[in-house]
This record gives sequence, C-alpha cells and structure tokens, in this order.
Amino acid sequence: MWSFLCGPGCEMSEEPEKRWCVVGGADKGGILVRTGQELNSPEAAKRLSHGALVKQVKLVGERLNYERLTGDGPETGWVSLKVKDKALMEPAPVLAPKAVEEGRAVKAFAPPPRHVEGRKVRILCLHGTAATEKVLRAQLAPLIKRASDDIEFVFQDGCVDCDLRNPIVAKQVDLMKQYFPDEKFKQWAEPLGEETGWRR
Repeated sequence: MWSFLCGPGCEMSEEPEKRWCVVGGADKGGILVRTGQELNSPEAAKRLSHGALVKQVKLVGERLNYERLTGDGPETGWVSLKVKDKALMEPAPVLAPKAVEEGRAVKAFAPPPRHVEGRKVRILCLHGTAATEKVLRAQLAPLIKRASDDIEFVFQDGCVDCDLRNPIVAKQVDLMKQYFPDEKFKQWAEPLGEETGWRR
C-alpha cells in the first residue's frame, strides 16, 4: 500500500473522493453517456473514452453520475457501471495523505540494506506491451554488454497475449512488427488508456 507523507499544515480529508476508470467500450470508442439518471434519458453527443478517469458525484445503484478528470467525452453525465456481467467502470485507487509520524512509524526512513559482497546485483527486466524477452534483450544489448560484469540481468516473458481488439495494443503491435516481424508479442497487463496509464 502506498501512502503520501503530509507535514504540518497539510489538510486531511475525512474521506477521499471516489474515482472510477472506464474499462469498457474499447472496441466502440468508449461507453454510452446519458444526460440523466434513467436509462431512457437522452444520450450525450459523445461517448466517454476507454481509459478515462472520472470523479464520482453521485452513485445510485449501478448508475454513476460523474465529472471527467482525464480522457475524452462529456464533462459530466450518467453511465452504467456494467452491462449484464461485463464491467464498464472499475474503482480507481486514491492515495490518501497520511501524517508524517505514521511514515516514521512504519520505518519509511529506514537505512538502505547492506550491500552483499561476492555476488552480482540481480535485476529483473520486464518488457512492456507488444514485446518479448528477445525484444527486450535486443533493446538492452548495449547496457548488458557494459554492465554484465557487475549485474545479472534476468528476463521473463509476459503472461498475457496481446489483444488486437484493444486499439492501444494494436497500435504498438503494428510498430513492433516492423522490427520483429516473426515474434508472438506478449504483455503483463492490458492498458486501459494512454493518458491515465491504468492497466489491469
């Protein structure tokens, strides 16, 4: 769990605002937005983009009244959290401030661990979207050559196949195929939006 450290004079809210991320509508340019709470309310002129981050204004059952923070689409409106069993919105984490004393109590300022003599530093290298162990090794080849005497580089292929239905993934795969045409690309998580950086 991550915490922000807050010094004297820092205002602490009793309950942080709730935020949501759009996880549906990747193949439709976003999810449907209505101007009112009811499902028969008029549709907004634009959809709320896949990966957008919003602030919760009001939650009534499975209907969310939001204010857009990032992404494209209406500034405000009503959306459904899910359609049938398919999630359209998922809660986004909010990092609430914590007092400085609490940070010290959990040893946030503890000294670094002692350096281990007699063996190399081991670094785990994980590739990004639309890549493989082979791709990352090629990209890091100059660094590996210079640092291999002191560092052991450990590589691992991603556990998720690249889904070309996700436009962010498809764009990256098209780019990488220019350099590695025969690779079966992997990733560690599905990107939900270029602006937010959320993945699942």
